[in-house]
Amino acid sequence: MRIYYKLLLSLLATVPTLAKLNGSCSNGKKGICVNTTTCNNYKGTISSGFCPNDPNNVKCCSNISCKYNGKSGTCMFTSECKNGTTYSGLCPGGSNFKCCIKNTSSTGVKGVGETCHHQGVSGKCINTNNTKCGTTLVTGKCPGAANIKCCLNKKVPSPSSGSSVSSKSSSSIVNNLRKNLKVSASKKEAMLAAAEAMVGSYDARFIAGLLGNIQDEGTPGLFESSNYKSNPSAEPAYLKYI
Repeated sequence: MRIYYKLLLSLLATVPTLAKLNGSCSNGKKGICVNTTTCNNYKGTISSGFCPNDPNNVKCCSNISCKYNGKSGTCMFTSECKNGTTYSGLCPGGSNFKCCIKNTSSTGVKGVGETCHHQGVSGKCINTNNTKCGTTLVTGKCPGAANIKCCLNKKVPSPSSGSSVSSKSSSSIVNNLRKNLKVSASKKEAMLAAAEAMVGSYDARFIAGLLGNIQDEGTPGLFESSNYKSNPSAEPAYLKYI
């Protein structure tokens, strides 16, 4: 009886794995067994002979591209998505077949490769432990550890460089306004809120110029009273920058 049992196991081992609808393709082929029409709709690659347990119009569909939040990926079974993140609703098949977006860094470090911004200039988050930034490096703009920083696409003057006023002087702007500003209470509140939001991120001269515009022309609750929709060419450059 034991001999027959071993023989049965031996025979079963030689039988190829049969695929099923929405299941993985057989014999080691990467892909999913779906209707050929579905595969065409998702612009995948159709391969015959890897879904023998299904009707003739169900074949192995592979190389299915997908996108999420501007990032490209590939549809695959969740167990196959290594070093990546899966997203639902972008691929054919069942709930275990999803869009896999690989990490943007070969090291898989959180935040590396993500887009960042500072003072209207875009850049990429880098790992400063192994990557140098040839332009301007900014902290606090990227997720992840402290060594993940924003490397801007071009150089941006820092508050302490050249003829710029130091960041310490920028901080004193708020104190000076609070003590010495002689305007209405509502306008003073608006100017203080604007100053506190900009200190540490913008040059002190830029902060002073913007606050001066609010003091002379601004209305509390409104950034600018004029409507530039009917005459867009008249909109000041600083408003377009902001």
